[in-house]
Amino acid sequence: MNKTVLLSFIVAAVSGCAGGETRSISAPLPGCATANDTLIVPGCRIGPIAVGMTEADLLRAIGSPERSSPLGSHQGVSVTIYEYEGRGLRAWVRGDRVNEVWTSDARYATEKGVKVGSSELELRVALGQPSWSRPFSYAVRGNNSVGYCYPSRLYVFVMAEGPRAGKVDHFRLNSCKP
Repeated sequence: MNKTVLLSFIVAAVSGCAGGETRSISAPLPGCATANDTLIVPGCRIGPIAVGMTEADLLRAIGSPERSSPLGSHQGVSVTIYEYEGRGLRAWVRGDRVNEVWTSDARYATEKGVKVGSSELELRVALGQPSWSRPFSYAVRGNNSVGYCYPSRLYVFVMAEGPRAGKVDHFRLNSCKP
């Protein structure tokens, strides 16, 4: 991932992303066991990274990231983004807990098969009506998208223009408030 795209993700993450709100996590979420797979489990995990796992558990489960980007502090708590480029994952660690998980890799899919590249119709059929949706601009990429926030705090971005218009671009877990 180039530095410009990373910067856009960081700005979006720290700013709460299009009006969304990240819930602070102080413990693993009940019923969210981790597994070394490529499943997106809304409300719990994307692949092996679960919301609420400790930083130590993250590093133990999948090793050191290819890159880490300390963001300073957000609301008085340190924030670092761990990038696992080979796995197509990013973890936003706030304090000592994974607070958000992101992917833009088509290897990861929900139980109903929704993944990066799925159509907006496939998304709606599989996950139903979102709690809300908002336009989101990727000034760096020159594309706009629409973010769909589901009750499970799964934020799904669908491209609004360009060659991938109407297709899922990426998933962010725990980055919106339904």
